This record gives sequence, structure tokens and C-alpha cells, in this order.
Amino acid sequence: VLDDMKKITLSRKKIYMRYSNKINIKFKRQLKSKFSNNNYSYFPIIFENEQQLKKTIKVMNSKNIFPRRYFYPSLNKVKVFKNNTSCPISEQISKKILCLPIFFGLKNQEQNKIINILNKI
Repeated sequence: VLDDMKKITLSRKKIYMRYSNKINIKFKRQLKSKFSNNNYSYFPIIFENEQQLKKTIKVMNSKNIFPRRYFYPSLNKVKVFKNNTSCPISEQISKKILCLPIFFGLKNQEQNKIINILNKI
């Protein structure tokens, strides 16, 4: 894979940019930081609420599309860490954030299906 990283990253960047340009503006709430670079491994979107996220997952799954929840549950709630620290922002966002499929080889037709589903929400 290391020999192909440049090609893989460029492919993911194209997919990422198509999502950015084609998805309805209400979902353009991606996580960004001035302290990091984008490696195009994830395309997270934040829904208004968890019900909307769950509905979207259900519709996508019915069409053989399997997006992933992003850091869910909030890591402070994972029992293996035995942490009682309250992290209200993380807890709130973890219930509403979803990563869209983004992988080397994702075809435009498949991505269009994802985009169309989202834009109908």
C-alpha cells in the first residue's frame, strides 16, 4: 500500500471534493482544525439530531450503503476506560455525526447514490 499512497490519497481527495461540492449545504459542518492536515480518510457530517442520523443510516443500509458512526459512543462513555469525566460536547456530537463512505475505488455512480439520499433528507 505504501507504494500507492499518493494515488490512494488523490483518489480519496476527489471523492472528498465531490461530497463537498454536491452535498446540500445543511451538512457542510465537517470537522476542521488549523492544527492538522486533511488526509481525506473521513468525510464526517453532523446531523441536526440523532433521529435524522438513524433514519439516514436505515435508508442507506436498505440500499447496501454502510456509513459509519464517528466516535460513537463518546469515548468517555466507553466502559473499558472506566472514566467518569463529563464531556458534554463530545457526548452531544457523537450522537449526531456520521462518516460517509470514502475509499479508493468508490465509483461516481455509487457516490451519486449517497449524495442523492442525503440531499433528500
